[in-house]
Amino acid sequence: MRERIQNYKGRAMVHQLTIGKRITVLRKQLNITQKDLGAMFGVTPQSISKWENGSSLPNIVTLSVLCKIFFTDLNTLISDDFIHLNEKSKPITHYPLRKLENTNVHNLTQFTSNKLLYRVDINNLQANEAPLIDCTFSECAFRNLSHQKNQSRNIRFINCRFESTVDCSNSIADNQYLRNNFIAGNYENCNFAHTSYDHETINGANFKGIHFTSSTCTDSYFEKVNLTSAVFKDHIFYRTTMKNCNLTNITFQDCQFYETTFENCTFDKKTFNFLATNGYAKILSPKIV
Repeated sequence: MRERIQNYKGRAMVHQLTIGKRITVLRKQLNITQKDLGAMFGVTPQSISKWENGSSLPNIVTLSVLCKIFFTDLNTLISDDFIHLNEKSKPITHYPLRKLENTNVHNLTQFTSNKLLYRVDINNLQANEAPLIDCTFSECAFRNLSHQKNQSRNIRFINCRFESTVDCSNSIADNQYLRNNFIAGNYENCNFAHTSYDHETINGANFKGIHFTSSTCTDSYFEKVNLTSAVFKDHIFYRTTMKNCNLTNITFQDCQFYETTFENCTFDKKTFNFLATNGYAKILSPKIV
């Protein structure tokens, strides 16, 4: 990717300094500091400064994550029409409050649409059947949240924490990106499409009857998660570990497994035989019911 950008020819020529300036523009649109942006990636403000002044360039994975945070895409970021496209886009606002609590919300979009919520405590919030669209949550804490039967689209969660008192059951989500979150709570019968789990810790969550379609799970850890009757369709598991999880009556359709481990998990015979016979994953100390 670095060579592709540096060798980009003609009128649409883009180089490190140009990419850096564009990162600066997008960061300032979000009204966050270099320190804030660095915290999302676990890098120093000095690293962000180097990106922005063109002395170094993020790798392709980091660039992709930046685009998700900035509500843009890689093609737009390196496009010769970046300024024109950026001027036409809606402004992205940094949510000014630090708490959203003790509230009954009928439309979460009034708080979140096209915004970044950074280090906001979301507590005692009733938001059932409330839509959630085009938003990034970073370092937010969710407690005593009821967000059932909702529909969400184009949402990013980065370095957030979902407590066991979160209930998002019977919800539908499309195009979600999750990185470095701690997830507990109830997600029974949810339907997640085009969802990316990256470096997630999922502990004690209820994923019973959950559906994942065209999604990926990378470098993530599941412990004591109830996955009974879950459906995975066109799903990729990469360097994922499940420990002490319930995996009975699972449906795997067109899935791929890479360096995936199941340890002390409970299986029904059909699910166990599918995984064991095809050699899809490492299975340690299984319990067959």
